[in-house]
Amino acid sequence: MVCLIFSTVTIIALNLNIDFILNNNDENREVYQDEFSIYLNQPDLTGPNITFIQPNLNGTMIETKSYEIIVNITDEHPPLSGNVRVQISNLTNLLINASMTSSEGDSWIYKWENLSTYVNRIFYIIQVWAKDSSPNGTSSLSEALYVYLYLPRRINLFLIRNILYIIAVSLISAALCLFINKKQIKKLSSIQE
Repeated sequence: MVCLIFSTVTIIALNLNIDFILNNNDENREVYQDEFSIYLNQPDLTGPNITFIQPNLNGTMIETKSYEIIVNITDEHPPLSGNVRVQISNLTNLLINASMTSSEGDSWIYKWENLSTYVNRIFYIIQVWAKDSSPNGTSSLSEALYVYLYLPRRINLFLIRNILYIIAVSLISAALCLFINKKQIKKLSSIQE
């Protein structure tokens, strides 16, 4: 009889426990789904992380007529083409605001060309702006890097041509004067004899 009473109490307790576990799981599942849907609806508040690959230091000296600016951009929602721009300015004016091209992985490249047309031996400021592809399109602006344009001085061909012309005219004039003087000296010596 004790066994019968004990087994009945045990079965009732197990049923209550199973009910508690099942109901608790349903409640947990609903809470989890609510938290998950809240997480999905959260806006992306973090902009892309922009790291310079080239140049990577302030004061980098550029000595070539073209230069590749390379950045690494990481984000959960990577930027789309057209959403990464390089901005190059001197200390007062914005000179370039152009799209960068996506390369391998997270790399983006801009080829800065015709550097010989820019003022030489001054600092330029390079910054990169990027907007991620999240629904709210969060953007970031990189740190400002200062680069120094140090192209070899161009030889002014017009000046060299003019100098060579002056030298040639001077040599011809000197030769002509010498020729005339020799003739005069010969005449004088023939008269004196």
